[in-house]
Amino acid sequence: MRTLFIIPLVLILQISQSVFFPSFANAKCKDLSLDSEFLAPYETETIKWKVGKTFYYKDPNLGFSIDFKSSDTKVDYYVYSLGIQSFKDEMIGKLLRQSVSEMLQVLEYQNDASTSEPFLLPEKLFVESKKLVRSAVYVVQERKPKNLISIVSIGFDGNCFQKIRFTKRLLSKDIDIKTYFDSPLQNKEVLASVFEFSGVVKILNDELYRVNYYQ
Repeated sequence: MRTLFIIPLVLILQISQSVFFPSFANAKCKDLSLDSEFLAPYETETIKWKVGKTFYYKDPNLGFSIDFKSSDTKVDYYVYSLGIQSFKDEMIGKLLRQSVSEMLQVLEYQNDASTSEPFLLPEKLFVESKKLVRSAVYVVQERKPKNLISIVSIGFDGNCFQKIRFTKRLLSKDIDIKTYFDSPLQNKEVLASVFEFSGVVKILNDELYRVNYYQ
């Protein structure tokens, strides 16, 4: 089976202790409210989506978040500035490493389940959604009764950072997911989930342009 090209992030857990939270700026991200039905055209008889309301954090530098849920998938979309006035490309890498560390902490909280090393997804999946996703990383985790795939991505829209957390329960119950830890995309369900994530990214990206959030 032909698979996507993936790169293991060997140093992904070597997170910088200085993740740039400067206090000299006061940038505020543009408010956003997503239509509760914007995912409806992509639903099926068995897959229905629920879109949450926008949650604004007290600190304006932390922006806001919106979640989307289906029966087996949860997507958390975050927009924030961190008070940064001057964007540099290397900030994406730093935020991605921090976000991967947070993702692993969430997955392993009160849970000693086996988890694969993080893998970087190819940028070609997001060529039409550069503002929303610049880089994305995924892991798979052994769970009972159903295994998990979790993906985190970072983008930059010219003013604020864009972060997506995508977590999906895999349907196959009898698969030893650890067999695929070295090459997770050899598992057809993991591969399908990656394409589902890229599809959600495209749908959200199109909606952000439709409502003139992206100019």
